[in-house]
Amino acid sequence: MNVTVLTVTYNRAHELQRLFASLQAQNDQDFQWLIVDDGSKDDTQAVAEAFKAENPHFELDYHLQKNGGKFRGMNAATQWISGEVTIIVDSDDTLVADGVARVKAAWEALGDYQRYGTVVFEQADAAGDLLGHFPQKAYRGSELDYRVKQRIGGDFAETVLTQALKQFPFPDYPGERFFPEGWLWNQIARHYLTADYQGVLVVGGYQAGGLSDQGRANRLKAPRAMVTYYADMVAAVFPLQTRLKAALAALTYQHFVAKDERQRKVLSLGWRLMLGLPAAILAWRWRRHNT
Repeated sequence: MNVTVLTVTYNRAHELQRLFASLQAQNDQDFQWLIVDDGSKDDTQAVAEAFKAENPHFELDYHLQKNGGKFRGMNAATQWISGEVTIIVDSDDTLVADGVARVKAAWEALGDYQRYGTVVFEQADAAGDLLGHFPQKAYRGSELDYRVKQRIGGDFAETVLTQALKQFPFPDYPGERFFPEGWLWNQIARHYLTADYQGVLVVGGYQAGGLSDQGRANRLKAPRAMVTYYADMVAAVFPLQTRLKAALAALTYQHFVAKDERQRKVLSLGWRLMLGLPAAILAWRWRRHNT
Protein backbone atom coordinates (compact mmCIF):
# COMPACT_ATOMS: atom_id res chain seq x y z
CA MET A 1 0.00 0.00 0.00
CA ASN A 2 1.54 3.29 -1.15
CA VAL A 3 0.46 6.38 0.76
CA THR A 4 0.70 10.12 0.04
CA VAL A 5 0.29 12.81 2.68
CA LEU A 6 -1.16 15.83 0.85
CA THR A 7 -0.83 19.36 2.20
CA VAL A 8 -2.21 22.32 0.26
CA THR A 9 -0.90 25.46 1.93
CA TYR A 10 -1.00 29.23 1.64
CA ASN A 11 1.15 31.56 3.76
CA ARG A 12 1.60 28.96 6.50
CA ALA A 13 5.39 28.62 6.50
CA HIS A 14 5.44 29.15 10.27
CA GLU A 15 3.09 26.19 10.78
CA LEU A 16 4.79 23.66 8.49
CA GLN A 17 7.64 22.87 10.90
CA ARG A 18 5.29 21.14 13.36
CA LEU A 19 3.77 19.04 10.60
CA PHE A 20 7.23 18.16 9.27
CA ALA A 21 8.33 17.08 12.75
CA SER A 22 5.27 14.83 13.08
CA LEU A 23 6.07 13.20 9.74
CA GLN A 24 9.70 12.67 10.73
CA ALA A 25 8.39 10.92 13.85
CA GLN A 26 6.28 8.40 11.90
CA ASN A 27 7.13 4.80 12.74
CA ASP A 28 6.53 3.98 9.05
CA GLN A 29 8.61 6.25 6.82
CA ASP A 30 7.53 4.70 3.51
CA PHE A 31 5.28 7.47 2.17
CA GLN A 32 5.24 10.61 0.03
CA TRP A 33 4.69 14.08 1.48
CA LEU A 34 3.31 16.27 -1.29
CA ILE A 35 3.21 20.01 -0.58
CA VAL A 36 1.18 22.11 -3.01
CA ASP A 37 1.90 25.80 -2.40
CA ASP A 38 -1.06 27.91 -3.47
CA GLY A 39 1.03 30.97 -4.37
CA SER A 40 2.25 31.82 -0.86
CA LYS A 41 3.80 35.24 -0.36
CA ASP A 42 5.84 34.19 2.69
CA ASP A 43 8.93 31.93 2.73
CA THR A 44 7.02 28.65 2.30
CA GLN A 45 9.21 27.63 -0.65
CA ALA A 46 12.43 28.23 1.31
CA VAL A 47 11.05 26.25 4.25
CA ALA A 48 10.13 23.32 1.99
CA GLU A 49 13.58 23.35 0.42
CA ALA A 50 15.13 23.34 3.90
CA PHE A 51 13.04 20.29 4.75
CA LYS A 52 14.34 18.50 1.66
CA ALA A 53 17.92 19.42 2.56
CA GLU A 54 17.50 17.50 5.82
CA ASN A 55 17.13 14.35 3.71
CA PRO A 56 14.07 12.90 5.42
CA HIS A 57 13.56 9.18 5.04
CA PHE A 58 10.27 9.75 3.26
CA GLU A 59 9.77 11.24 -0.21
CA LEU A 60 9.13 14.99 -0.16
CA ASP A 61 7.77 16.81 -3.23
CA TYR A 62 7.03 20.53 -3.40
CA HIS A 63 5.08 22.28 -6.15
CA LEU A 64 4.28 25.99 -6.42
CA GLN A 65 1.21 27.17 -8.30
CA LYS A 66 -0.52 30.49 -8.91
CA ASN A 67 -2.83 31.43 -6.06
CA GLY A 68 -6.30 30.11 -6.83
CA GLY A 69 -7.73 28.56 -3.68
CA LYS A 70 -7.34 25.26 -1.88
CA PHE A 71 -9.70 23.40 -4.21
CA ARG A 72 -7.53 24.25 -7.22
CA GLY A 73 -4.51 23.04 -5.26
CA MET A 74 -6.27 19.74 -4.65
CA ASN A 75 -7.18 19.48 -8.34
CA ALA A 76 -3.57 20.12 -9.36
CA ALA A 77 -2.19 17.71 -6.76
CA THR A 78 -3.65 14.66 -8.49
CA GLN A 79 -0.97 14.83 -11.18
CA TRP A 80 1.81 14.48 -8.59
CA ILE A 81 0.32 12.02 -6.11
CA SER A 82 2.20 8.71 -6.14
CA GLY A 83 0.22 6.89 -3.44
CA GLU A 84 -2.80 4.66 -3.95
CA VAL A 85 -4.28 6.33 -0.88
CA THR A 86 -4.05 10.03 0.03
CA ILE A 87 -4.10 11.41 3.58
CA ILE A 88 -5.23 15.04 3.56
CA VAL A 89 -3.43 16.97 6.30
CA ASP A 90 -3.58 20.75 6.50
CA SER A 91 -0.45 22.79 7.14
CA ASP A 92 -1.56 23.68 10.67
CA ASP A 93 -2.26 20.05 11.62
CA THR A 94 -0.04 17.18 12.76
CA LEU A 95 -0.22 13.44 12.16
CA VAL A 96 -0.08 11.07 15.15
CA ALA A 97 3.13 9.04 15.35
CA ASP A 98 1.62 5.81 14.02
CA GLY A 99 -0.65 7.61 11.55
CA VAL A 100 0.81 6.31 8.29
CA ALA A 101 0.98 2.76 9.64
CA ARG A 102 -2.62 2.90 10.86
CA VAL A 103 -3.87 4.20 7.53
CA LYS A 104 -2.10 1.44 5.63
CA ALA A 105 -3.41 -1.22 7.99
CA ALA A 106 -6.98 0.09 7.78
CA TRP A 107 -7.03 0.13 3.99
CA GLU A 108 -5.34 -3.25 3.64
CA ALA A 109 -7.84 -4.77 6.06
CA LEU A 110 -10.65 -3.87 3.66
CA GLY A 111 -9.55 -6.56 1.22
CA ASP A 112 -11.11 -5.28 -2.01
CA TYR A 113 -10.21 -1.74 -1.00
CA GLN A 114 -10.91 -0.19 -4.41
CA ARG A 115 -14.63 -0.43 -3.58
CA TYR A 116 -14.00 2.13 -0.83
CA GLY A 117 -13.59 5.81 -1.55
CA THR A 118 -12.73 6.96 1.95
CA VAL A 119 -11.44 5.65 5.25
CA VAL A 120 -12.12 8.25 7.92
CA PHE A 121 -10.69 8.65 11.42
CA GLU A 122 -11.40 11.10 14.21
CA GLN A 123 -9.61 14.41 14.68
CA ALA A 124 -8.75 16.25 17.89
CA ASP A 125 -7.69 19.77 18.76
CA ALA A 126 -4.46 20.66 20.52
CA ALA A 127 -6.12 20.13 23.91
CA GLY A 128 -7.08 16.57 22.94
CA ASP A 129 -10.80 17.25 22.56
CA LEU A 130 -12.49 15.47 19.65
CA LEU A 131 -13.71 17.71 16.84
CA GLY A 132 -16.11 14.98 15.73
CA HIS A 133 -17.05 11.60 17.18
CA PHE A 134 -18.17 8.33 15.59
CA PRO A 135 -20.71 6.50 17.78
CA GLN A 136 -19.58 3.08 16.53
CA LYS A 137 -16.05 1.79 17.02
CA ALA A 138 -15.94 0.85 13.34
CA TYR A 139 -18.34 1.11 10.41
CA ARG A 140 -18.25 -0.10 6.82
CA GLY A 141 -20.92 0.78 4.31
CA SER A 142 -22.67 3.82 2.86
CA GLU A 143 -21.43 7.21 3.97
CA LEU A 144 -24.91 8.65 3.43
CA ASP A 145 -26.57 5.98 5.57
CA TYR A 146 -24.14 6.48 8.44
CA ARG A 147 -22.88 10.03 8.75
CA VAL A 148 -25.59 11.94 6.91
CA LYS A 149 -28.76 10.16 7.94
CA GLN A 150 -27.53 9.78 11.53
CA ARG A 151 -26.49 13.45 11.53
CA ILE A 152 -22.93 12.83 12.65
CA GLY A 153 -21.33 16.25 12.62
CA GLY A 154 -17.89 17.67 13.27
CA ASP A 155 -14.47 17.55 11.65
CA PHE A 156 -12.75 14.30 10.79
CA ALA A 157 -9.44 13.12 9.31
CA GLU A 158 -10.08 12.06 5.72
CA THR A 159 -8.04 9.49 3.82
CA VAL A 160 -9.19 8.94 0.26
CA LEU A 161 -8.61 6.50 -2.57
CA THR A 162 -6.46 8.48 -5.00
CA GLN A 163 -8.41 7.07 -7.92
CA ALA A 164 -11.59 8.61 -6.46
CA LEU A 165 -9.82 11.92 -5.85
CA LYS A 166 -8.86 12.04 -9.53
CA GLN A 167 -12.34 10.99 -10.62
CA PHE A 168 -14.07 14.04 -9.12
CA PRO A 169 -12.13 17.27 -9.71
CA PHE A 170 -13.74 20.35 -8.24
CA PRO A 171 -15.66 22.51 -10.76
CA ASP A 172 -13.64 25.61 -11.59
CA TYR A 173 -15.44 28.95 -11.86
CA PRO A 174 -13.14 31.79 -13.06
CA GLY A 175 -12.78 34.57 -10.52
CA GLU A 176 -13.85 32.41 -7.56
CA ARG A 177 -11.29 31.05 -5.09
CA PHE A 178 -13.42 28.90 -2.83
CA PHE A 179 -15.29 25.63 -3.21
CA PRO A 180 -16.65 23.57 -0.27
CA GLU A 181 -14.77 20.32 0.25
CA GLY A 182 -18.07 18.71 1.18
CA TRP A 183 -18.90 18.60 -2.53
CA LEU A 184 -16.05 16.14 -3.10
CA TRP A 185 -17.08 13.86 -0.23
CA ASN A 186 -20.68 13.84 -1.47
CA GLN A 187 -19.58 12.70 -4.95
CA ILE A 188 -17.39 9.95 -3.54
CA ALA A 189 -20.13 8.82 -1.14
CA ARG A 190 -22.49 8.19 -4.05
CA HIS A 191 -20.07 5.93 -5.91
CA TYR A 192 -17.98 4.25 -3.21
CA LEU A 193 -18.29 2.70 0.21
CA THR A 194 -16.66 4.18 3.30
CA ALA A 195 -15.02 2.84 6.44
CA ASP A 196 -15.10 5.01 9.57
CA TYR A 197 -13.07 4.35 12.72
CA GLN A 198 -12.89 5.71 16.23
CA GLY A 199 -9.41 6.93 17.14
CA VAL A 200 -7.54 10.15 16.45
CA LEU A 201 -5.39 10.36 13.32
CA VAL A 202 -4.86 14.11 13.01
CA VAL A 203 -4.38 16.77 15.67
CA GLY A 204 -5.30 20.33 14.76
CA GLY A 205 -8.16 22.72 14.37
CA TYR A 206 -9.23 26.08 13.11
CA GLN A 207 -6.56 28.76 12.97
CA ALA A 208 -7.16 32.51 12.88
CA GLY A 209 -7.17 33.74 9.32
CA GLY A 210 -7.89 30.33 7.83
CA LEU A 211 -10.64 29.39 5.40
CA SER A 212 -13.06 28.39 8.14
CA ASP A 213 -12.34 31.54 10.10
CA GLN A 214 -13.35 33.70 7.14
CA GLY A 215 -16.75 32.01 6.95
CA ARG A 216 -19.46 33.55 4.84
CA ALA A 217 -17.12 36.20 3.42
CA ASN A 218 -15.41 33.49 1.38
CA ARG A 219 -18.68 31.90 0.37
CA LEU A 220 -20.27 35.11 -0.86
CA LYS A 221 -17.23 35.70 -3.08
CA ALA A 222 -17.85 32.30 -4.68
CA PRO A 223 -21.61 32.26 -5.31
CA ARG A 224 -21.51 29.98 -8.37
CA ALA A 225 -19.57 27.38 -6.37
CA MET A 226 -22.05 27.63 -3.52
CA VAL A 227 -25.06 27.28 -5.83
CA THR A 228 -23.45 24.20 -7.39
CA TYR A 229 -22.68 22.71 -3.98
CA TYR A 230 -26.15 23.17 -2.52
CA ALA A 231 -28.07 22.33 -5.68
CA ASP A 232 -26.14 19.07 -5.80
CA MET A 233 -27.30 18.26 -2.27
CA VAL A 234 -30.92 18.85 -3.26
CA ALA A 235 -30.61 16.25 -6.00
CA ALA A 236 -28.86 13.71 -3.79
CA VAL A 237 -30.36 11.15 -1.44
CA PHE A 238 -30.42 13.30 1.68
CA PRO A 239 -33.05 13.62 4.45
CA LEU A 240 -35.84 16.05 3.61
CA GLN A 241 -34.73 18.61 6.21
CA THR A 242 -31.22 18.66 4.72
CA ARG A 243 -32.63 19.04 1.20
CA LEU A 244 -34.87 21.92 2.28
CA LYS A 245 -31.95 23.80 3.83
CA ALA A 246 -29.80 23.11 0.77
CA ALA A 247 -32.51 24.34 -1.61
CA LEU A 248 -32.93 27.54 0.39
CA ALA A 249 -29.16 28.10 0.39
CA ALA A 250 -28.85 27.43 -3.37
CA LEU A 251 -31.60 29.93 -4.18
CA THR A 252 -30.14 32.48 -1.78
CA TYR A 253 -26.62 32.32 -3.20
CA GLN A 254 -28.14 32.59 -6.68
CA HIS A 255 -28.91 36.24 -5.84
CA PHE A 256 -25.16 36.90 -5.57
CA VAL A 257 -24.32 35.49 -8.99
CA ALA A 258 -23.80 38.14 -11.68
CA LYS A 259 -27.05 38.76 -13.56
CA ASP A 260 -25.61 37.74 -16.93
CA GLU A 261 -24.44 34.41 -15.47
CA ARG A 262 -27.47 33.40 -13.43
CA GLN A 263 -29.12 30.09 -14.16
CA ARG A 264 -32.72 30.92 -13.33
CA LYS A 265 -33.75 27.28 -13.34
CA VAL A 266 -30.98 25.98 -11.08
CA LEU A 267 -33.70 24.13 -9.12
CA SER A 268 -37.08 22.77 -10.17
CA LEU A 269 -40.13 25.02 -10.31
CA GLY A 270 -41.52 23.48 -7.13
CA TRP A 271 -38.48 24.47 -5.09
CA ARG A 272 -38.48 27.96 -6.59
CA LEU A 273 -42.15 28.54 -5.82
CA MET A 274 -41.81 27.25 -2.25
CA LEU A 275 -38.54 28.95 -1.29
CA GLY A 276 -38.08 31.81 -3.74
CA LEU A 277 -39.42 34.52 -1.41
CA PRO A 278 -37.59 33.30 1.74
CA ALA A 279 -34.38 33.12 -0.33
CA ALA A 280 -34.82 36.70 -1.55
CA ILE A 281 -35.37 37.93 2.03
CA LEU A 282 -32.33 36.01 3.28
CA ALA A 283 -30.16 37.39 0.47
CA TRP A 284 -31.29 40.92 1.39
CA ARG A 285 -30.34 40.31 5.03
CA TRP A 286 -26.91 38.95 4.05
CA ARG A 287 -26.22 41.99 1.88
CA ARG A 288 -27.30 44.32 4.66
CA HIS A 289 -25.12 42.53 7.19
CA ASN A 290 -22.04 42.58 4.96
CA THR A 291 -22.36 46.28 4.23
